[in-house]
Amino acid sequence: MKTNNVKKEGFDYKFTNNMLELVETRPHEAISLLNDYIESHPNDYLAGIIVAGALVSINELDSAKQALERVRTESLNDKNLKNTDYNIPKETLSSALYCKLKLLLYQEKYKEAYDFVLEYEEKLRKKIHNLTYIKVYIEYKANMNPVMHENASYKFLQLFTYDEKRFIEHAYRHVIGKNENDIYTSDTDGFFYEDFPLEEIISEVKNNLPNDKKANLGFIENRYYFKYDNCGIAGKVRTDYFCIITYHNTNNFITIFPVKDSGSFEYVDLNYLNQNNNKIVKKMSQIEKFNSKYNV
Repeated sequence: MKTNNVKKEGFDYKFTNNMLELVETRPHEAISLLNDYIESHPNDYLAGIIVAGALVSINELDSAKQALERVRTESLNDKNLKNTDYNIPKETLSSALYCKLKLLLYQEKYKEAYDFVLEYEEKLRKKIHNLTYIKVYIEYKANMNPVMHENASYKFLQLFTYDEKRFIEHAYRHVIGKNENDIYTSDTDGFFYEDFPLEEIISEVKNNLPNDKKANLGFIENRYYFKYDNCGIAGKVRTDYFCIITYHNTNNFITIFPVKDSGSFEYVDLNYLNQNNNKIVKKMSQIEKFNSKYNV
């Protein structure tokens, strides 16, 4: 499918920026649009790097590696390029390094990833705000005995000493009463309604993870999408979808929250749990008890 957003001359940076956003929700569509764009703009190496990143996100790791190598080879043969680093033009270097590190981590090449971070740490820090956490994760996975600080954050604690109860406590921070007057702090925050069966969902899902429905949106985690009708709020809109994020290739949870939809990613429909719960006499929530008592 051709995009009407492509300029006839020069690179279309607005288009590539839009593709960066599209990769997060509809990577297959982004890959198709980018491949069409690259046909008429073969020297826009950023577009090729975005394709590689999109392929990582849908777990096509061999294809992602080939796409990244193709960008490297073509840029080396481009006589118009000067001042290149890592065989990539300077203006796209940070994106290339970002994509390369992402690929190495999902390939589980932790020693290579560690050496890569050491070589390009200064440049990577300009692109990756949580590089310190990622570096500790790499050291942990490579059996390099990283040190956990005394005042470690939730993510560090879960990485070193995973605790399901700690995760559940964290997850309940994403639960809010089913009340039209509740205030949602931003357009992107997601909250579950109070009657969402959080712990039942967690128990049901855990035994089926990891699986091939995972999305690699990040560096060290997998994202899974689920459907459960009227589960909560996402972006100030009622939604039927939520996602769970785990550490890569494990069933150790990091977080859970409602989303507007699953994009083009596969999801698992959990509404059979909803039907089972409807057969049981439902306990009243605190808000429902208050409304009933005072005839609200």
